[in-house]
Amino acid sequence: MKKRLGIVLSSIALMLALVFTLCACSSYGGIKSAFEDAGYEEVEISDTYKKQAQEFFGKDADLDKAEIHILQKKADEDANIVDKFTSAVSVVIIVEFNSDDELVENMEEQLGKENVENAYEELQKLPTVNGNCVLVLCSNSSDAKLFKD
Repeated sequence: MKKRLGIVLSSIALMLALVFTLCACSSYGGIKSAFEDAGYEEVEISDTYKKQAQEFFGKDADLDKAEIHILQKKADEDANIVDKFTSAVSVVIIVEFNSDDELVENMEEQLGKENVENAYEELQKLPTVNGNCVLVLCSNSSDAKLFKD
């Protein structure tokens, strides 16, 4: 009896762990890792930048549906001045939506529901969309390929 109860409880715990793992998936972790391997690091966004983003997207935009990530290439300390400048201007801006559904909902709001049917599959074909993340800016075009890797 105890053995059977243990097996049932273990099975339920395993199923719950799998459900939470699958539901909490975000493609940002893999994207961030790819850029970090290429020498980028995430930059903390100040309240001033958040305010500017709100003004850019409009007062009606709900920025709680997404998080903005900014990554900047680290400069080598012993690099020459040109390489340091190149690293300083190598910036990546990624918008991570809380879920795939919110990405599609945002597109529906912008383009209309009738224009966005089967949108998720079509969006994934774009080089600037990966899961629930959208590449807004990559100043170094050769590094843009890291977004989809």
